[in-house]
Amino acid sequence: MMYMNMFPSRPTMVSIDCVVVFSAMTLTLLLFRYREKIRGTGTETGVGLILLGCWIIALMYLYDLGTMLVLPAIIGAKEAMAEMVRLHVQYSWFVHLFGMIFIVTGAIISIFSVVRQLQLLMDARSRAEAASRAKSEFLANMSHELRTPLNAILGFSDLITKGLHSDKPGKYQEYAKDIHTSGEHLLNLVQDLLELSRIEAGSVNFNPEDIQLNVLLEEMVTLMRGEAHKREIVVDCALEDSDLAIWADRRAAKQVILNLLSNAYKHTPAGGTITVKSAKRDDGVVSVSVIDDGSGIPDQVLEHLFIPYWSSDSTTSSGERSYGLGLALSKRLIEAQGGTIDIKSALGQGTTAIITLPAADATARDAA
Repeated sequence: MMYMNMFPSRPTMVSIDCVVVFSAMTLTLLLFRYREKIRGTGTETGVGLILLGCWIIALMYLYDLGTMLVLPAIIGAKEAMAEMVRLHVQYSWFVHLFGMIFIVTGAIISIFSVVRQLQLLMDARSRAEAASRAKSEFLANMSHELRTPLNAILGFSDLITKGLHSDKPGKYQEYAKDIHTSGEHLLNLVQDLLELSRIEAGSVNFNPEDIQLNVLLEEMVTLMRGEAHKREIVVDCALEDSDLAIWADRRAAKQVILNLLSNAYKHTPAGGTITVKSAKRDDGVVSVSVIDDGSGIPDQVLEHLFIPYWSSDSTTSSGERSYGLGLALSKRLIEAQGGTIDIKSALGQGTTAIITLPAADATARDAA
């Protein structure tokens, strides 16, 4: 009977039993009521362990409650209390310890889950804010880029409309040429923007076919040589296999290769060299490399090249400012056809752009 004084009175014990059992039942109801929200926070496992620990302790009190309600009528109140003391002395510490292990473990897991979710939310928010800032910067830069040819078109057409320099027909030819050049530049910008938007929306249809790669590369190099000749830049081909063929959409392939050649031209100084190479790799894909001996690309710029709404503050060797939209578009065009694109560069050592596309074989056709 030495342990009798350690326990509260029978009504107090009944009250404690009721509170513990009610708490366990309430937690169970809350878990089922808000299980989707709890699952969304990633704390479902932790909350489940806490609930299990609560029920382990609550079951002991349920047993106590039932015993105190039944035993006094059978063996008497004093004997019933003595039996309760005996059971608590032998088992209560074990049940509470076992239950608390689950509760503490569940609490720790829940805390770590909440912290992890908060970190993911913060990372997502940072990415969203960075994307929003990049888009705003891009739109601000592009608004200038769009206004420049528009102002030229409006200015020269206004001169023609007002009949200024009507006594100098050669002037009108210059104005018409400037209007045409500005219009082409504006059209290319708009087309790139629309193409990128269509790809991101998944509304671009590709029509893959067998393409003789070297024929295509020679065609693109010939187009670039006319422009490169103005700055005495040599554009050369080092093609491995005359029968090399790719399985790709012709329009998209031409657009990507021409964009890589244009980028190489912009970053190559006068008198430099641009080399185009092709090869079939051991893994069955075909690679095309566009190599220039220009100034190279800084590391802080290199890691942002394929971000659609990012622009570099630096200008190219040809004096143009690079907005990165063409590479972002090229990446999506290539990856949509099962290929890859990569840029390797170092300051003062030039730049190498490498794309891969499936070879024109039965496997590639079946996959398409």
